Amino acid sequence: MKEYIRELFYFYKTPKDSKYLGGTLLKNTKFIGLTIVLELVIFIIIFPFLYYISEQKFLPEDFSKIEYKDNTFIHTIIITAFIIPVIEELIFRLPLRFNTFYSLFIKRSIWNKIFPYIVYLIPFIFGIVHLSNYGNIDLKLILLSPILVGSQIIGGYLYTFLRVKFNFISAIFSHIIWNILATIIPFCISYFEKPYVKTTNNYDVTIEYYDYNNLDNQNFFVDSVGSKIYKIQVSQFSINHIADTISNQKRNKMDFIIDIKLNSKNGISKEDFYDILKEYDNKNNY
Repeated sequence: MKEYIRELFYFYKTPKDSKYLGGTLLKNTKFIGLTIVLELVIFIIIFPFLYYISEQKFLPEDFSKIEYKDNTFIHTIIITAFIIPVIEELIFRLPLRFNTFYSLFIKRSIWNKIFPYIVYLIPFIFGIVHLSNYGNIDLKLILLSPILVGSQIIGGYLYTFLRVKFNFISAIFSHIIWNILATIIPFCISYFEKPYVKTTNNYDVTIEYYDYNNLDNQNFFVDSVGSKIYKIQVSQFSINHIADTISNQKRNKMDFIIDIKLNSKNGISKEDFYDILKEYDNKNNY
């Protein structure tokens, strides 16, 4: 790690468009691994601030409806962990080395002069672009940007270092590995979350949260008589969809996937069911 930090420091102290002299395959692989480790450390440092921003509702919530076919784990992995990193690296990292095509328009001596400004500016732009993930860019978003996209900005500088000192593939691999981790870790954590369970004299209900939905396991069953609901068994549907369909209520909160099982002795009203969902929201601070 000391060698990695030293090379990173000297690269950004006096940026030069030249490869790392000790750039063996083993060294290249080691530096990719250390990049991931450093990104993880940075994210761990920033995460409490991100969590606080989320808890305090500083940013407008995304009420958009979940598109089930786009919210599967496989679809998310393909798009988020492979396609997006490759596209972003093609845009932000591939152009960072002088090549024959550039020589048709610019002298190498001029390129060397502007190169430091390029490697300082491009990673910053790369990070700022990710602000669009949080909606329309306004003053509040800009003020919070060091926290919201701090890890992306720093990641951009790390990928730039790998691209210039080793090769373009190194930047792609690092970006892909990081996005895979960012996709898989929440998926794994959700399996250890305890379901919400409540039992009363009239009903018992169990609600389980999921990051992604499984289209093959989708099921929507409601047993009702008149205005009374006696049984609900819904799997792999979004909570907003469930609230709208069963209670005719617009939840107006961030959507996510749940399983819900409810059995009632004497039956509950649609309003009672929506109150159960609100209580679940409040307990989990959604």
